[in-house]
Amino acid sequence: MTDYETTALAILVQGCESEQLHLSCAIQPFGAMLVVDGESHRITHASANLEEFVGLPAAASLGRAIDEIPWLSAHALSRLPAAAGMTLNLADVIKNSQARVDALVIRGQASILIELERNSVPAEPITLHNLQRPLMTAPRDANEVADYHQLLLQAFRDITGFERIMLYRFQEDWSGEVIAEATAANAGSYLGLRFPASDIPAIARNLYMKNPSRMIPDATAAPVPLLGGDHEAPDMTWSDLRSVSPVHLQYLANMGVGASFSVPVRVAGKLWALVACHHVAKRTLSPDQRNACVTLASAYALGMTSHIASRRLQMMDSLERRIDGILAALADHPDPLDGIEANAQALIEVLSARGFAMAVGNDVVIAGDGPDVEGLGLLDRWFLNECKETV
Repeated sequence: MTDYETTALAILVQGCESEQLHLSCAIQPFGAMLVVDGESHRITHASANLEEFVGLPAAASLGRAIDEIPWLSAHALSRLPAAAGMTLNLADVIKNSQARVDALVIRGQASILIELERNSVPAEPITLHNLQRPLMTAPRDANEVADYHQLLLQAFRDITGFERIMLYRFQEDWSGEVIAEATAANAGSYLGLRFPASDIPAIARNLYMKNPSRMIPDATAAPVPLLGGDHEAPDMTWSDLRSVSPVHLQYLANMGVGASFSVPVRVAGKLWALVACHHVAKRTLSPDQRNACVTLASAYALGMTSHIASRRLQMMDSLERRIDGILAALADHPDPLDGIEANAQALIEVLSARGFAMAVGNDVVIAGDGPDVEGLGLLDRWFLNECKETV
């Protein structure tokens, strides 16, 4: 890669990290949106496609009190919890011979978002209980973990019909690896591929921590603007209708992806993985399908949390027994340093280290790939003079 290409890539990555995704002031066209001021309950923004969903032109809705909207009222919104990010489902706010429309009401920081989506029922009922039941038993070993991954991904395929379902595991540096996948025949494989942290920048990861899922049913669709330019762009952190970053749309186009759906997997309060679903053609999932996938991902996360905790307890138990054995061996030596030198290899192994070094006064023990005496002195002085944390 040339210096120019390296610089251009660095600028692109920095741009992705600083992109204000939640302030795009545009939505995807599979739904429509109203934005209501949290105090006055007057409409500040409306998506340009509002009339397609509720028969009311967007411009005609601006500035109106919600009580003036026949299918919406302040009384309905009074049931919305006060904390930011909380939601309220309103079924069939519009119901006639042409369409049925549901509303999802979202509490923002200073405003209330109302997402409107056509009510669609899956062709076949979702047998959620049958799909969820195998995930209620936590895996016990590596083989069962691999099977557990596949149970989740196959359940996603059954519900969504997407051609590729991947389990994308985050590493400590936020790079990612595809650790499991379920695909249609001849779809190729991404299994084992690694991706840099910049593929899912920090701002996008933060949104995954706050939202149960993210759907992009048509990666080629033009975004729909929110009208209401006299007001600040509303915070759409908790909106699934939120428009998509142009960089991400290009990324999907480069992969030949026409539709995507992602569900975060959170373990111990952290973003642990994503279930990423890709489809070559456009594909829309109903709210029921999306909610079923979120439920399955939650059951899977509980199982993995239990498995990780069990493994940690087993490791700690094994570590404790090995340390007790070393301490017993050390007790046989009158001089502690002699005992440590004799058991240095055991200490290296129990700490999963490459080397071991210890200094007591002027006496030193060094084993394995440890520092020499001069290097040990440098480390000792640094810890005494520079290190502010307890080790």
